Amino acid sequence: MKQKLLNHLLQLVDLQVATIQSQIDTAREAQAAETKSSAGDKYETTREMMTQELEQLTRQLNVALQNKAILQQMPLQPHDAVQQGSLVNTNRGVFYICAPLGKITYEEKVYQVISATSPLGKILMGKAAGEQVVVNGVGYGILSVE
Repeated sequence: MKQKLLNHLLQLVDLQVATIQSQIDTAREAQAAETKSSAGDKYETTREMMTQELEQLTRQLNVALQNKAILQQMPLQPHDAVQQGSLVNTNRGVFYICAPLGKITYEEKVYQVISATSPLGKILMGKAAGEQVVVNGVGYGILSVE
């Protein structure tokens, strides 16, 4: 199950990378096509806005590529205690400890895909089935760890 979920996440991130790259290409084309008009301030403002958009898209692309690299290194073997790559079933849902991708629905089941450095991820690390943790006043009972 973990392998199929991981493959699904990799597909989602690949799609995200392709979408962002396409947006970057479109923004660069628009920036190159922008010609200086007689209204110099308007031109400069437009160029600055385009530059800021490109910078934001580049940051998003870097995050997506980092997430892809993390996913590509995920261990698939089962774990007795929570660690990077663990699938943690709790009384409050299923958490996949890998990259910060958020809520994902796969095969009609909801997963919270979180990083090991998130507040919940940090507290779950090293815990085993049967243990309880509390994050921000919310209790989580660990039912199983894969």
